[in-house]
Amino acid sequence: MVEAADPLSDLQGETEQANELARWLLRIGNGATARDMEKDLHISRTLAAEYRNGSKLIRADLLHPAVTHYCSGLSVPAPAGRTRALRQELNKLLLKDALLELSQERAEALTAAQATALEEGVRLLQAAKAAKAAKAAAGKARERPAPVPVVRQRAGSDRVAELALRLDDARQMQIDALQQARVAQERVTALEMLVGQLQEHKLDSR
Repeated sequence: MVEAADPLSDLQGETEQANELARWLLRIGNGATARDMEKDLHISRTLAAEYRNGSKLIRADLLHPAVTHYCSGLSVPAPAGRTRALRQELNKLLLKDALLELSQERAEALTAAQATALEEGVRLLQAAKAAKAAKAAAGKARERPAPVPVVRQRAGSDRVAELALRLDDARQMQIDALQQARVAQERVTALEMLVGQLQEHKLDSR
């Protein structure tokens, strides 16, 4: 006889909090299969399997039906103050996901055992949602390119520009010096020619 696989050993949640929520569902389901949850919670079998292995977080509006269906326990009513606080917490999740609120009548009909199970489910779902959001934010932060050190880049660019200007000034000074040397040489040549002409004229006058 082949033994059925242990669902607790096949959890696939992207966070440990998601796995904890799946463990809670498996625990209150007390052996309920994906086929059972398909019928009991009026969801697809694929979705029920994903809720059971933690790869998807169970919807907030399914917490109450799951608890009332699977957690019979003792028929001792839960205290009114407790159900009121529990209803407020669950409705925060429901309103955030744009789902229907849990009515006061349905909350007050909870037994003490069901209220305990629902409190734990609400707490675990809140933690799983928070962990999922944190993981997504961390992933986006890793994908975001590192900021360019603008100040350092500007400082480096300014330094290069300054060196280029200095090089241009040096080249211009060199050109000016060569031109001045050429002019001076031309003047020397002209003076030498003038001196030669004067000396020839002096000799001829004798």
